[in-house]
Amino acid sequence: MLKEFREFALGGNLLDVGIGFVIGAATAAFVGSFTTNLVTPWLGLAGGGNMGSLFAVLKAGKSGAASYPTPAAATADGAVILPWGAFADEFVKFLLIMFVMFLIVKMANKFKKQEEAAPAGPTEVELLTEIRDALKKV
Repeated sequence: MLKEFREFALGGNLLDVGIGFVIGAATAAFVGSFTTNLVTPWLGLAGGGNMGSLFAVLKAGKSGAASYPTPAAATADGAVILPWGAFADEFVKFLLIMFVMFLIVKMANKFKKQEEAAPAGPTEVELLTEIRDALKKV
């Protein structure tokens, strides 16, 4: 049973899936950092600050304040908020990750088509037959 499990765990398909998960996690971390640190600050300029901290107060908290400086301050006061900026930030991350994955798949498909289109050379038997025929002519 242990031998069968080892064959399964070390089989090509399972290793490929594991490598895919690791690459996917690394890509998600990179794109997340890119989005959070480089893209959303520019988008936040339109909203007047960090895009992830933009929110709407749906119901005031215990103090009855109409506005709060941060979503954390609002929820600490018991206010009900709609953190639309954080959602928009995650949506931008999602779109960028999907675009990067699209480019990776497109590149992989291009290489796969090149492999399929590569002409297969003559087989060993065909080469030996050509050599035999050439020697007969001599």
